[in-house]
Amino acid sequence: MKMKKRLLSIVMTLAMICALAVPAFAATTSVTIGDSAAGTYSGYQLLKITGSAVDADTGDTIYSYALNDTYTAAITAVLEDVLGATIQSDNDIISYLSDLESYGASTTLNIARALAAVLSSPDATITGGTATTLDDGYWLFVSDSDANNVILQTVCSDEGLTFDPKQNVPTVTKEVLEGTNDWGKVADYEIGDDVYFRLTGTVSSYFDAYTTYYYQFEDSMSAGLSFNDDVQVTVSTTDSSGVTTDTILSEDTSGATNYTVAYDATTNSFTVTFADLNQLYDDFGNSVLVNASTVIVIEFTAELTEDAALYDEANTNEVTLTYSNDPDDSSEYGTDDDEVLVYTYELQISKVDADDDTVGLEGAVFSLYRDAACTDPVIENVTSDTDGYLSFQGLDAGTYYLKEITAPAGYNLLADAIEITITHTLNTAGDDYDTVTFTLSDGTVLEEGSTGVYNLLTVANNKGIELPSTGGMGTVIFTVVGIIVIAGAASAYVVIRRRRA
Repeated sequence: MKMKKRLLSIVMTLAMICALAVPAFAATTSVTIGDSAAGTYSGYQLLKITGSAVDADTGDTIYSYALNDTYTAAITAVLEDVLGATIQSDNDIISYLSDLESYGASTTLNIARALAAVLSSPDATITGGTATTLDDGYWLFVSDSDANNVILQTVCSDEGLTFDPKQNVPTVTKEVLEGTNDWGKVADYEIGDDVYFRLTGTVSSYFDAYTTYYYQFEDSMSAGLSFNDDVQVTVSTTDSSGVTTDTILSEDTSGATNYTVAYDATTNSFTVTFADLNQLYDDFGNSVLVNASTVIVIEFTAELTEDAALYDEANTNEVTLTYSNDPDDSSEYGTDDDEVLVYTYELQISKVDADDDTVGLEGAVFSLYRDAACTDPVIENVTSDTDGYLSFQGLDAGTYYLKEITAPAGYNLLADAIEITITHTLNTAGDDYDTVTFTLSDGTVLEEGSTGVYNLLTVANNKGIELPSTGGMGTVIFTVVGIIVIAGAASAYVVIRRRRA
């Protein structure tokens, strides 16, 4: 049986014919499904292309198809069950499959999932992001990690095919703002800062098949993050003419509830719940268009608090998206999730005697500043304990200036501040920091030590007169009863030690 259909790009259009630029079909086609994150897919060739000819009137290439005998019984059973069809021949199967578009998205999805549930021993396994050569025909692709993620696709192209494996199944992406305009998977902040987060969710490509579409974000924060209850929701949709409209939604408008926000203090989590994405309204009471192209964006902030974990432990923030997953069963849901990492740093100081670094000095007072003039404090007046230790917790990446405010009794005060710069580098995947480095102004990178703590800066003080600080030049000149004493500059030295894992 010969039929003519144009190759369409969306999976719910069950094209039996490829309209190519040249009047000859390739016996095989290179197929790529998404990227490496897509996982693997099992492929079933339901129909085979057996020949081609050129339509004299239209110039389109016309293909003939044959049923893959391996799947005859399974396809027959599914079509008879879902469509109530009577199948008497292979041609009946091909005819029904070629006309699935007329039955609507819901029926198409049900047939694809029903086939996925009964088929086994696939004809091919496709690894996400890797081109795989397949025989031309009509294929069902089923995600090996989620049998509900199915794709019906005509495979017939001399240029190869690449398509999104997630177009049937909604996904969620979580990002955190680093700096002023860099959204990604990891960031560092100072304790007390508001951390900016963004959630982006898609909907099913079969959205039009749903009369009611439930949709919920659940965001779970670690103990060091405190929700600011400032959710903003934006709905972005492209209409049939290609125009994209972004609509900021109020929680309630014109007597209708678009969504609800609920915070749970016990779990330090909150939800943004849409009872039905088909029922959204702008502030003027106008219905907001939602279709398969729609993207829902949630933006909010959370304060990084004193309970924040310190590097190299991350403050995690996770999101789970729950969505309607069956047009004919409102109790059937699917999920997707994602997370980001937030870091904050600690600088620890060990104040010791210059002549014996095993002697810790109690009573040294330090402040940490953002500027070299030491006028913009980050943390002020931290005092060393009986062992000579003190620390500055909750630091962002950047340059800081450590100034001694009060020296231990009997010791000289450091005259100049010590400059320390904290930097990070991303790993290859871009989802975590590969390295975090503390560097002094002379370029010295603080090395790993053995004291069991991170970023321990050992500052040595000399007894007697006030001396220049680390990196300082010159002498301190003073007069006592007409006698001038010149003291050579002495530099505090630093040693970095890291906590063992």
